[in-house]
Amino acid sequence: MNTDKLFIDRADVSARIGLSLPTIWREQRAGRFPKYSRLSAGRVALRAADLEAWLNGRRNWADEVAA
Repeated sequence: MNTDKLFIDRADVSARIGLSLPTIWREQRAGRFPKYSRLSAGRVALRAADLEAWLNGRRNWADEVAA
């Protein structure tokens, strides 16, 4: 995984993990995937560290607060 970027946009997250944007959204609502962070009024992205943690199965995302 490229750790040079601190945040990864939704399209890149989808492409990296092979899930569609609606599936990611459903997984977030169910607490099984990390929430996006709001970067500006019209832009959200996922922290690269959160994606890495999810890929490694190290966190329970149900406790996260929506961005």
